[in-house]
Formats: sequence, structure tokens, C-alpha cells
Amino acid sequence: MLRAIFNPRLRHELDDLANLVFRLSSQRTGLEYIRTIMYYLSDATERVTREDLEEVLLRQGAEGERLMATIAQEYIREGIQLGIEQGIEQGIEQGIEQGRINMLQEDVLDLLHIRFEQVGTAIREQITAVTSITILRQLHREAATADTMATFIEKLTALTDSA
Repeated sequence: MLRAIFNPRLRHELDDLANLVFRLSSQRTGLEYIRTIMYYLSDATERVTREDLEEVLLRQGAEGERLMATIAQEYIREGIQLGIEQGIEQGIEQGIEQGRINMLQEDVLDLLHIRFEQVGTAIREQITAVTSITILRQLHREAATADTMATFIEKLTALTDSA
């Protein structure tokens, strides 16, 4: 808190300081109070790294080791939470990508059905096996412009064999 008084960026750090004060007011023991301050120091400023904090605490003996273990648990929880959030985000992105692939596959099959009426099982399986959006877009164009189903099948074979 005292360092903040002389900090030219105080106005920009008021939220962090208010947050710290409210967190400290809910602490019950001196150890919790110290843990909150140390955690704040390592998290809120770029001048103190987690390694710096660990080194100082470990020099304090058993009390410092106990406090470091508590802070380490918080870091682990943060890491787990971040991993979960990233996993969810990645899953959403993969789901969106798979949805685009499925839509393109269906678009190609619909277009073939509209233009040539019969779409054989083998052709359907070949198209649904394609997972490249680029190739599916090319197949969509081919389905729209091919003169015959045989011409489309030639293009399908050429595109899937080259992939």
C-alpha cells in the first residue's frame, strides 16, 4: 500500500488496491493475511516474480515453507482453471470446424442429388470421408459445374487421391 502512494500510475492501480484491501479484510489469521499480501505482490506487480517470492519465503524457515505451500496450491488451482478454460475453448473451436466440414459435405451431396438425382453409397462415403475444407469447397464447385456424374467422380478421385 505504501509503495502505491508514490507510484505515478496510482490512478490505474486503484482497482487492484481496493481488491487487496477487501481480500485482506476477510482474512482471519495472520498467516492468511501474509499469504494474501505475498500473493498480491507476486501477482499484481511485474517487479516481483514468483521465484523471488519463493526464495524469500523459503529463507523464513517453517512458517515460510507453510505459506509457500499455500500459495503454490493457489498457483496450481489457477493453472488447472486456465487449462480447463483453454480446453473448453479448443473444444468449441474443434466443434465449429467439424460443423463446417459436415455442412460442406452435406452441401456437396445435396447439390449432386439435385443435379444428378442418384448419389451412390460409395460416392457418399467418399465425400463424407473428406475432412479438408479446401477440398470440400473444390468438390462443391465441381458438383455445381460437372456435366455428368462421371465427370464429378473423376474430379472427386483426383482430389482425394492427391490429398
